[in-house]
Amino acid sequence: MKKFLVALPVLALLAGCNQSPTENKADAIEAGAEANADMIESNAENMADMAETQASNMSGMADNASVVGENRMDAKADMMNDKADAMRSSADNKADAVRAAGDAKADAVRENK
Repeated sequence: MKKFLVALPVLALLAGCNQSPTENKADAIEAGAEANADMIESNAENMADMAETQASNMSGMADNASVVGENRMDAKADMMNDKADAMRSSADNKADAVRAAGDAKADAVRENK
């Protein structure tokens, strides 16, 4: 049984070596789309993290402000947190669209062998 489990990944690698140029092209399209989608998500996550840090800093400053200033700063911090959530959601939607487009393009390449 152990020999079979060791041989299974080797067989999978060998099967991958015998792919047609069309399949290789389709795989490259999918990989490129996945990389682009990951970058979109990563960039948005970084921007959202910065917005949340600014919101947290704003809330901290609000604690030292007058009542009116505190309310304004807290409202602005809430808006920044909402913006961070919107950035993540938008990036997820864009990334999903990029992946779907890549899959569709790869499928079209595979069908037009």
